[in-house]
Amino acid sequence: MRLDRARVVDRLVLDQAHQQRVPVQAVEQRVLDQVLDKLLDLVFVREEPEFE
Repeated sequence: MRLDRARVVDRLVLDQAHQQRVPVQAVEQRVLDQVLDKLLDLVFVREEPEFE
């Protein structure tokens, strides 16, 4: 399952790089930044103390 997801992401990155005529590394970095931002949002939301 993870391999399939990785292939889909690789294909999306390649397609986006081709369409935008930018280096693949630039698209990969943007995707990784978006994923990291989302993960950090999830982590900080879960760690917030509940107000009583």
